[in-house]
Amino acid sequence: MEGNTSAAAVALRVAKNAVEAVIRNLLAVLLPLIALAFVASGIRNGSEWLVGHGAPAFALAFVLVCGLGFLALVLIVKPEHVRESGGHIRPGFLFGLVAAIAFVWIYIFGAISYVLLELGWIEYALSGARANALPDLCDAYLWYFLDLIPGLHINEALGWPPDVALTGGWRGVILTVFRIVIVYQVFTLARRLIEAGKVDAGKRA
Repeated sequence: MEGNTSAAAVALRVAKNAVEAVIRNLLAVLLPLIALAFVASGIRNGSEWLVGHGAPAFALAFVLVCGLGFLALVLIVKPEHVRESGGHIRPGFLFGLVAAIAFVWIYIFGAISYVLLELGWIEYALSGARANALPDLCDAYLWYFLDLIPGLHINEALGWPPDVALTGGWRGVILTVFRIVIVYQVFTLARRLIEAGKVDAGKRA
C-alpha cells in the first residue's frame, strides 16, 4: 500500500513538473510576441496615420528610421541577453523572440511598400480595395517570409497564394532586401541562439 502511495506521489510530481514546464514555455513564447507586437503595431499605425493626414514623405522617413533603429537593436542581441537566471536559454522564449522579430520586419517592409505606393513611386497590383493596401502588403510579406522557411512548404500546404505580387522592378528590389534581412539577421540570430542553447545543455549534462 505504501509503495502504491509513493508511486502515485511520484507520478503526480512528474505531471506537475510537466504542466509547469509547458506553462513556462508558453509564457516564454508569448512574452516577446506581445512586447514586439506593440512595436509592429506602432510602426504600422504611425505610418498609416501620417499617410492619412497627407504626409506620406514623413511616413516614409518615420518607417525608415524605425527600421534602422530596429536593425541596430537586433544586432546587439547576444545569447547572454536571453539566458534565464539559471544560465540556460528557454526554447519557448527563443522561438517567440525570433518569430516576433520576423513579424516586426514584415510590418516594417509592408509599411515601406504601402508608403511608396501612396507616394506613387511604386505600383502594386492589389487584389482587394485600395483601402486595404497596408494589411494586404503585410500579408504578402508574411507569405514570402513563410516561403523562405526550408522544407516545410507552408504556403503550398495551406493553398495560400500571395495577396500581392512583390516581384519585378523596384518591388523585387525591396523584396530582395527583405529576404536579405530575414536570412542574414533573423535566421542567423536564431541559429546563434540555438547553438548557444545546445552548448548550455551540454554543460549541464
